[in-house]
Amino acid sequence: NLLLPTIRSRCITLQFNEVRDKLIEEYIINNYNIPEYEAKINTAFAKGSIGMAKEITDSEEFNRFKDDGINILKKLDKLSIWEFSEFATSLDNDRNKLLKYLDLFQFWFRDVLLFKATNKLNGLVFKDNHEYIRSQAKKYSYFRLEEILEAIEKAKVRIKANATASLALELLFFKIKER
Repeated sequence: NLLLPTIRSRCITLQFNEVRDKLIEEYIINNYNIPEYEAKINTAFAKGSIGMAKEITDSEEFNRFKDDGINILKKLDKLSIWEFSEFATSLDNDRNKLLKYLDLFQFWFRDVLLFKATNKLNGLVFKDNHEYIRSQAKKYSYFRLEEILEAIEKAKVRIKANATASLALELLFFKIKER
């Protein structure tokens, strides 16, 4: 939109299809010598972009972010509203990072739902955390998992619409903790 209309009228828009996850995963494993479970996580976050996959795989910050998010998900049952609120407030100024955390939460609960439905590790993004996923699959019903996934999506929409990030996260936390 920043280009003049006369220039835009002479341009062609090229649409690129997303690269299949399996190809990205193979590329990461072959070129970066990382374990399959880590390649699966990086591939999921790349969302079909080989460039994004390379960037994520090279990033130490992404690994710290991923570990922090997984630790929160593992402690979710024991976490108090105060601790979660502190986490949410720390992310208030960084909406991109917050949206990435919500993506991570979404992948996690998708894995819980998939494991609950199939009772198999195939297709899980977080295969290396299968014991936690298994315990949460036993804990939550299909309906509750669907509600949690919808709540994560609502939180994303609220944050993109400039709602208070910490409030959106706290609402999500209450939804997850709801019995």
